[in-house]
Amino acid sequence: MTSRLLPLLLAAGALAGEGHAHGPQPGAAQVGPVVLGPEALGNLGLRTVRAEVRPLAREVELSGPLRPSSAARAVLAPAVAARVLEARVLPGSRLAAGDAVLVLQPLVAGAGKVTLAAPLAGTLLGQLPPAGTVVQAGQALAEVADLADLAVRGRAMSQPLPPLAPGQPVVVRLGDRALKGEVRAVSPAPDTPLPAMDYEIRVAGAMPSDLGAAARVGVRVGQPAPAIAVPLAAVVGEPGREAVFVQTEPRTFERRAVALGHREAGWVEIVRGILPGETVVTRGAYQLQFAGAAAAPAGDHGHGH
Repeated sequence: MTSRLLPLLLAAGALAGEGHAHGPQPGAAQVGPVVLGPEALGNLGLRTVRAEVRPLAREVELSGPLRPSSAARAVLAPAVAARVLEARVLPGSRLAAGDAVLVLQPLVAGAGKVTLAAPLAGTLLGQLPPAGTVVQAGQALAEVADLADLAVRGRAMSQPLPPLAPGQPVVVRLGDRALKGEVRAVSPAPDTPLPAMDYEIRVAGAMPSDLGAAARVGVRVGQPAPAIAVPLAAVVGEPGREAVFVQTEPRTFERRAVALGHREAGWVEIVRGILPGETVVTRGAYQLQFAGAAAAPAGDHGHGH
């Protein structure tokens, strides 16, 4: 561990001594130390943590919207071409298995009316075709899904492909929430020029209101190793120009450029830029970027040295 951390500590110490930029333009992100008054400090509601050395493994991230799992959804489609006569329920209705959804008249001489019913208990998603619409055999007309069973379904095309196997635990992030996930199914993706895989990851603890939410799935790759790390929420800036805010005095915060490494379970490795034990801002870091121009008095550079 010592051999790995020594160059990191030296590099971080060098950055700590670099000059600060002053005089931000109105509306621009603050690049030098930010000094906050008591009222501004209270309004921002900042939270901080100390950078620490902790074991981190490299993590590959997959992403996709949260959808009903394949085992908890069913599509209603007619067996033959037909005309829609009426809808028995409204979109968004809660259905029991066997509840009538649509009444159709097949376009076959002498055929009687046909009722499409919910094959499972769940919620009716999407819009139903209006009365008089002619539909084709096999055409999807409605979807019924159990919104208590949501999953991330998608296709991985990165090279190399992430190591996924049924039953494997993963971490699923919805905004600032981290939920437990489990790989339900993995299969080679058809009709792709490069190797790819389709996957479905069930999410434990997801709510019906999460339907359609953007999910990020962390898949661990390799074994953990000691690294200087901070919560991912502490990192601000654009890719390749990331930074964190280091608290140097009770009301003084210094924007510090950092280089990032592995990410895992909401934490990120800091390869260069800060030392273990330094205090970094987590909640409120984004707002702090723009607080300096208004917060720092004229002529006060806010150095805490």
